[in-house]
Amino acid sequence: MSHVQVVDSIATSKTSSMGFPLNAIPAEISGHLRQRLGLWPPSRLLEAIVWPGQDRPEWDGGHWPLLGLVTPAGTVLSMSPEHGVQPDRSDDARLATALQSPDPAALGTVLGAPRMTMGSAIFRWTTAPTPGPDQGSWLGANDRRLPAWLRPYGGESLVVWGERDEVAGAVALKRHERFGWELSVAVEPLYRGRGLARSLVAQASRRVLRQGGIPIYLHEASNVASARVADASGFPDCGWRLIWLNAEPSAVTFGQAIDPVRHDLGETEESTR
Repeated sequence: MSHVQVVDSIATSKTSSMGFPLNAIPAEISGHLRQRLGLWPPSRLLEAIVWPGQDRPEWDGGHWPLLGLVTPAGTVLSMSPEHGVQPDRSDDARLATALQSPDPAALGTVLGAPRMTMGSAIFRWTTAPTPGPDQGSWLGANDRRLPAWLRPYGGESLVVWGERDEVAGAVALKRHERFGWELSVAVEPLYRGRGLARSLVAQASRRVLRQGGIPIYLHEASNVASARVADASGFPDCGWRLIWLNAEPSAVTFGQAIDPVRHDLGETEESTR
């Protein structure tokens, strides 16, 4: 039997029936997840909701028909009422099975949208980034010195300059709402292997925390190098996984970075969307 509920406004579960302590994570990450999913934390092992907030554009103007977070303590699936999924076509057992399936179309299929494919990324956050010295310059989105590949993020970027005053590496802040600040970092090939990526991520995270937000780091599960950057920057892997349904074939990747020279996707030791 389906337990999908329609949520008209952001909700907070008041119970912890499957052992999820409400004070186990910071208020900022809880606030971010309520803003993105419409409900947090889950009060059952699988909490599926239909929430109009999923129809709001993301930071890049895109929409997710479904966005969810899978954690060891419970899962929240937040579905758009307008973008093609049919939650009444499924039930908890079929949803749970689809989430574990290696078939990227399994989740969309049980929701009546077989052409939609599921993507996922390791979801990390921190309140204790690795300490270290500050470096580089913070540039606003309209700063003429900001490289073109950083402009789409629309916020501040921390840029470190190289030996010839070129960009050696940079980290951009993607602000989802008041609390959630996602980090995207890239380092020029010449300057990789020097710890610059982890230094940039840690410094940017300290700035986010000072501003009252929570830094978030996403990467593909298969990207070992990006996972190492996260570990070294103070982002533990708590077993959380962000999932989404793509309305159409998508090139969205995490743990890869836009190459500052070629302006395309090339695998690096960094993390970005």
